[in-house]
Amino acid sequence: MNQEQVYKIGAVSKLVGIPAVTLRMWERRHAVVEPARTDAGGRLYSQADLQRLALVKQAVDAGHSISTVAALDSEAIRQRLRQSVSASPAGVDGPIACYVVGRPGFLAQNDTAGTKRADTQQFVELGRFDTIAALIAATADDDRTVDTLIIEVDLVTPELLRQLKRAQQQTSCSGTVVVYKFGTRAHLGMIKRSRARLLQAPVQIDAVLAMARDLLQRLPTMAPPQADNLDQMIFAPIPDRRYSDDDLAQLAQASSAVKCECPEHLAGLIERLAAFEDYSAHCENENREDAAIHMMLHGVAAHARRSLEDALQRVVEFEQIELPRDA
Repeated sequence: MNQEQVYKIGAVSKLVGIPAVTLRMWERRHAVVEPARTDAGGRLYSQADLQRLALVKQAVDAGHSISTVAALDSEAIRQRLRQSVSASPAGVDGPIACYVVGRPGFLAQNDTAGTKRADTQQFVELGRFDTIAALIAATADDDRTVDTLIIEVDLVTPELLRQLKRAQQQTSCSGTVVVYKFGTRAHLGMIKRSRARLLQAPVQIDAVLAMARDLLQRLPTMAPPQADNLDQMIFAPIPDRRYSDDDLAQLAQASSAVKCECPEHLAGLIERLAAFEDYSAHCENENREDAAIHMMLHGVAAHARRSLEDALQRVVEFEQIELPRDA
């Protein structure tokens, strides 16, 4: 392997189109590939690893669950793909395995006789959660095959978009149906960029079922969205602030006491980044592209702020500076 081209996980993620977190999960849970390791423990993927990952991704995009194809050799996966292409595209039959978020009334609908409707029985609930955050926390080690996430919310917000992306990646679901009450045109447009479909409440169970089946049928022919590192910031969780404005003011004043201006400079940079975060988060958006760029700027500023906060924490510890809250 020393004479062969090798790739780090970030490069593989871009080349194959699989998020790094998904690559790690596939390796840990399903042993899809076994990359070599550097002395420091970093993954090194060979050209053969890339080819296999690309083939497995093609099978997953075609509707095969990762748990059913991970143990197959490459020829067996290709055979499944050939069968998928030759199969009739009439639609997705049978019950749909799903996670449900919220308290959607359409799943509890009964007919006039008080018995469950057949449409309701077409959904096999793997779990029901009050929030997307609860779904993410509960499914960290759940490798069951998930066809659809069904999510009902009152308002579509940037934070919902971030959590939705995390839930899609963690569950490796095939698609998502979002039932909403209110949302700006820009934020609704951004949901459509992911593998999700929108229905405005109130809705009937048959509409949700039809939407889920149509989505599952169309997904194999849909090109996965391409995203660079900055685009991924749109959906990355926003880190909490480590230092308040009062903390930063105290640290700026501490510079003269320790004869080092670094705390003052870092505090000033963090304060300006935090202000830019607020600006980006609340900036008025006229269209979908405008909303996307401000969500990206919000995420980039937040993660830059967290990096500087980590650096400031090192300086505070080195200079033995005490804040009032630490005293």
